[in-house]
Amino acid sequence: MAEIRGDMVVAAWGQQIRSYVLHPYSLVKCTRTGHETSDTDGVLGGELLDGFMEAFLRHKGQREAAAALAEGGELAVEAAGSR
Repeated sequence: MAEIRGDMVVAAWGQQIRSYVLHPYSLVKCTRTGHETSDTDGVLGGELLDGFMEAFLRHKGQREAAAALAEGGELAVEAAGSR
């Protein structure tokens, strides 16, 4: 179950995943990846989450690649079109 759930963190001030600004301007920003949009209504309505998910997956892949290199491992890179 711990593998599925992931790391446990305390839900405290400064631990948020996204920042929402609704006034005086509109902005939703992911604090982990830096991805942002000014369409707050779309995000709050659940319509624009794809950009945030893609940014997180890219961020996660970069972190995993850096960790593998730091451990002296090798990266498996698949060339585009070689499938």
